[in-house]
Amino acid sequence: NQDVSAAKKAALDGPVFVTDRGKPAHVLLSIDEYLRLTNKGASIVELLSMPAAADIEFEPPNVNLGVHRFEPLGPKKVNYSLGAVKGTGVGAIQAIVAARNEGGPFKSFFDFCVRVDRKQVNKRVVEALIKAGAFDVLEPDRARLLASVALGYTYAENLQANANQGGLFDFDDSTHGSSTAEPPLVEVAPWSIKEKLSHEKTAIGYYLSGHLFDQNGEEVRRMVK
Repeated sequence: NQDVSAAKKAALDGPVFVTDRGKPAHVLLSIDEYLRLTNKGASIVELLSMPAAADIEFEPPNVNLGVHRFEPLGPKKVNYSLGAVKGTGVGAIQAIVAARNEGGPFKSFFDFCVRVDRKQVNKRVVEALIKAGAFDVLEPDRARLLASVALGYTYAENLQANANQGGLFDFDDSTHGSSTAEPPLVEVAPWSIKEKLSHEKTAIGYYLSGHLFDQNGEEVRRMVK
């Protein structure tokens, strides 16, 4: 596209950004304009490559903070849009925000599974959010979280069924433990940096929390000394 190419060329000469129509604009990038473009679907990768975006800081995807759209947290700080995670959607993100508004921040992965509307927030949505790092605030081991999605939904459904039956099948806590106790996450090997970032790129389109170089960076630095 000729307009996009012109924008990329112009970026080398000064602070510009690519508009949602692919045309270069030779102005400083304001946070409001940046959010307008990202919320209208402009390429985040293109925008981040421009000099004017160099000092914009992203708050990573976070189920306890994010909403469907990108939002400003300060003059140069952006709250990452949960709706920008591939595989989510307006209804799912609205359901997450509604549960959070009603009951406060999610305390654990299982608390999340119990409180959200699981008809709106299906397992694929949760898997996408895990890959994007949106649950890191609750559990940093994304591999264990991804392996525990089915367990989380089974736990939530059993808890709901038990509540609907008035606790008929609850055991005495002193002998059998509470039927509401959260199970441990599934034990699996943690992801390598490459695996983590590959999943992250699948979910949001680029590497946000690091770079593939990080996995072998120390070895490379020793070789070039």
